[in-house]
Amino acid sequence: MQRRRRIKHELSLEMRIAKLAERAREEADRLPPGDKDKREALLKKVGQAGMAFNFCAWLNSAGPRSRT
Repeated sequence: MQRRRRIKHELSLEMRIAKLAERAREEADRLPPGDKDKREALLKKVGQAGMAFNFCAWLNSAGPRSRT
């Protein structure tokens, strides 16, 4: 049986998501005005990262939990 490789991340998931969004926004800002499609794709990635960040915060919140 093959053993699963474990990765020890130095940064939390939230920090990795924030860095990804920051890099994508910076790259979108550096693009020339004629590269509209790539810019929109990068900004979409920024929006997805924001949604992932909010989802992580919701999962880690102390709100109501289901009893399973």
